[in-house]
Amino acid sequence: MSATCPKCGGKDVKQVTPALFECETEVQTDWFDAPPEVTGTGMFERHALYGPCGHRFQVPGIAAAPPCEIPRCGRDSVGRCQGQCGRRLCGLCGAPRGPFICADCLKAQAEEKRRVAEEQEEAASRKREKAARQLADRRQSADQELAPLSDPIEILHVLERKSELLGRKACAAAWVRLAETGSVTPGHQIATVFGRGHFLICGWQSDPGWNWHERGKREDAWFAAESDIYFDNQGREWRPTSALLLGGPNPFLKGEKNWVALPHGARFHTRLSLHGWGLVLLPNSPPRTVAGGQPLSRVELSDDAYARAMTEILRGSESVSSALPESR
Repeated sequence: MSATCPKCGGKDVKQVTPALFECETEVQTDWFDAPPEVTGTGMFERHALYGPCGHRFQVPGIAAAPPCEIPRCGRDSVGRCQGQCGRRLCGLCGAPRGPFICADCLKAQAEEKRRVAEEQEEAASRKREKAARQLADRRQSADQELAPLSDPIEILHVLERKSELLGRKACAAAWVRLAETGSVTPGHQIATVFGRGHFLICGWQSDPGWNWHERGKREDAWFAAESDIYFDNQGREWRPTSALLLGGPNPFLKGEKNWVALPHGARFHTRLSLHGWGLVLLPNSPPRTVAGGQPLSRVELSDDAYARAMTEILRGSESVSSALPESR
């Protein structure tokens, strides 16, 4: 039933009982005087505040209706609950928006939705756990298949079929076995070099190997050009950094240890990287560059990246590629 609010003339009303209505029309309810620090004009500014009218009024000449069945209400009803209970409700005991439903049924519906959501989440969690167990079993099976192999062709076949499942530790262990058998020829060596910081003075220190020297035994290394990764004979991975050796500006302070990748059998030496001309003191200029090699830094690849780099090295090896069926 429609009605008009006698206070504001609004027609947005809610029926509380057959004869009682509450106006919900938005009207001005008060004033707000904004201070100067808010207005930014140096003066107070008055603004109107709005809200629902809220006026309740009776409409005469309407017959009485069955009472609201909510305990301790006592008002006449205007309809039935659209939830499970179906009780008679007045306008205040039913939901103001959406389906006309009592608070008890609204609570029951919310609990039912929460229960269904929890069951769905539990089912999804069980599904994820099952998938995780299956993936772990597949990974374990792939690692176990790779574990006893030392032939490069057999290792390559497993890598190409199951690279997304193989773990880094299993791949590294397989690489160490390959390095020990010598079935894959190394194209590079990793040299450990030491040096001191230095002053670069043009025209002086003409020895390109000044203050830098190689120490210890070199390790064999294999290079995956596409992945830009070196493997050593211990299965560790190295990434090229820059063409400069690291060193401090003070010639009397010992510099840090460096690792350099060199073509197999190449001699290690350095050359000056000078800036300026004449007798110029350049304490912060770049250190000496490596001639014939490339400084490295240790990295740790993800499982799939390690398998890809290892596959690339095996595919690029002449001893392996010549034995592959498609290369015959």
